[in-house]
Formats: sequence, C-alpha cells, structure tokens
Amino acid sequence: MRTITTAALVALALAGCGDDSGRSGVEKAPEPTGQLACTSEGVKPYAINMISTADEVEVCNAIKASQGDVPSVQFFQDFSKVVVAFKIKGSKEDARELSYQLMNVIEARGKSGTDDATKFNTADVVFRMYDASNGRITPRDVNIFLRNSGPLAHTLSDDGLIESMALVMERKKAVGL
Repeated sequence: MRTITTAALVALALAGCGDDSGRSGVEKAPEPTGQLACTSEGVKPYAINMISTADEVEVCNAIKASQGDVPSVQFFQDFSKVVVAFKIKGSKEDARELSYQLMNVIEARGKSGTDDATKFNTADVVFRMYDASNGRITPRDVNIFLRNSGPLAHTLSDDGLIESMALVMERKKAVGL
C-alpha cells in the first residue's frame, strides 16, 4: 500500500514537469504581468479556481476600492485564498463582504500604503483569530474594534490585537453570541 501511494505521489509530482511545447492542444498558463483587470475576463487568467469568477471579481473590486488601484496578481491571489479559507471554515459572509471588511481592517491598522506581504499578513492574522475562536471573532468584529480604537489602532501589534480580540470574544460569549 505504501509503495502504491509513494508511486502515485511521484507520478503526480512529475506530471507537471517538462516542456509542453511539443504537446498538441495544451495551453500554457499566462505569465503574470503584475497587474490585472477587475472584470470576469481580467481575473480568469489569474483565478485560483476555488471560488466563482463573480466572487473573484468582487474580491478584486474590494481591493481596488480600498487601495485606489488594481492589486498586483500575487496579492489578488493570496487575498482570494484568505477569502476561501474563511468560507471553508464556515463564514456566512459573501466574498464581497469578507473582502470589504478585511481591507477595512488593513486600512484601520494603517497598513494600506505598505507592501503586499504586510497587507496579506494582516488579513492572515484576522483569519487566524477567526479560526482559533471557531468563528466568534469575525472580520467585522476586528474592524469595529479597530475603528473604535482611534489612532491607537495604528500602533497595536499583531499580538496586542489578538489579546484584545480575545477579550472581545469572552464578552461575546458572556452575552450569548
């Protein structure tokens, strides 16, 4: 059984190796240009194929509205994966609302003008809180907390945010939410 499993994994890993130019009917994935368009046709080449094209357009538009510009391909794909992770873990919010709330958290923490990795890390922290709290701490909760924190939201570290949100979670549990 172990030999079959190992052989299957090796075959799967090697299936994508090599040059496709000699094969007929095989389309190569487009090379990322660094920018995409927030339309159905514009996101298709960069789709992660885990959510619908319409949802990916909504994710792209939420990022664009927050940043004032179309996101890079890498950030779009990474951010889409965070949205998918929320959906897999049971979030009832649609892709548009999740994207909107996550981008607002990034903005409230003063991370809008930072590099893509920093923005992704902020969204990832929010997801980890959601996951660890079994869905009790939502992106909306984090957004509201940060907006009510005023200028202190910009100075709060990831650990400080996590500890603060743990108190919010306990408060929500106490009132039966």
